[in-house]
Amino acid sequence: MRALLEEDRGRGDTLATTIRAFAEADLNLRLAADRLRVHHNTAHYRLRRIEERTGRNPRRIADLLELLVALAIRDGAGEGGDCR
Repeated sequence: MRALLEEDRGRGDTLATTIRAFAEADLNLRLAADRLRVHHNTAHYRLRRIEERTGRNPRRIADLLELLVALAIRDGAGEGGDCR
């Protein structure tokens, strides 16, 4: 998961933004897509890609929480902390 998140950071945080938008939209994919200003198929593709790359399904609460915690740790490490 760490490799994906670091790779995503280098590519503009598209997947991280999608994870956060999906969580903030209470798992409503269409609402998340609207907030991201992308077609809902694009948001669906991103969630599927996240699942394929991490083995975590963002539609499952436990997996979504894991992804959000990983993002929080990654972002905290970027602020001078060491998250190992």
